[in-house]
Amino acid sequence: MFKFSESRGKEASGLALRVKESIYVLKEPIASSRLVKTSKYKDLFNNTLKTEAYNDGQLSTPILILGHSRLQTNGQSEINANNQPVVKDGAVGIHNGIIVNDDKLW
Repeated sequence: MFKFSESRGKEASGLALRVKESIYVLKEPIASSRLVKTSKYKDLFNNTLKTEAYNDGQLSTPILILGHSRLQTNGQSEINANNQPVVKDGAVGIHNGIIVNDDKLW
């Protein structure tokens, strides 16, 4: 599904995983179809899920995976802080649109 959402934007993509009380974020200024082929993506799933979410080959805790593909609107996608998902005080967010008061929010 992550790759299919690429039609909404190819300038940047990212995902967040929540496992237990931890949030892991990977985002890059590349299309989601390229992101899923990177070693960072594979390492995120291999290291995080295998060590924290599985016990004896069985899923032992709920996990949440939230992905986003971005069309550059407000802020350059080459600056990774402009890309999504965003995390603030333990909350993970994505949006479709342009937030014009981002300086006040973050």
